[in-house]
Amino acid sequence: MPTYPRTTVAAIVAGLAGGIAAAVITALVVTTLTIGSGGTAIDFHKHTSATIDPQSMAALGSSTSSVITVTGVIAGDTVIPTRPAAWADKPAIISGIANATDTVTLYFVNGTSTALDLASGAVQLDIWSH
Repeated sequence: MPTYPRTTVAAIVAGLAGGIAAAVITALVVTTLTIGSGGTAIDFHKHTSATIDPQSMAALGSSTSSVITVTGVIAGDTVIPTRPAAWADKPAIISGIANATDTVTLYFVNGTSTALDLASGAVQLDIWSH
């Protein structure tokens, strides 16, 4: 199934002259998803991956970051990164933030007492907008 930026669906519906065609399109396009009776509507979800090779980090709280392009993301979206299997034995903390349009910054923190060098690996990203 194709993925469209959230603005594309709105533009398609708004650009129609109305009538039956607009009603059919509106009925077929789901623009949000709510799970459960008290859930918050999910407006956008994207799953992607990015190969990252973070810089080495010194011991005890040193950090580094990597900026990647993710088309369709807007500032404030929720970013959930998943560590590559190659980092399973590396105790780095990884987090992410969508801080601009089409831009995600991943942050890596070393909380150990020794230097840490993460090998290049594919980080899986799930991005949500509510």
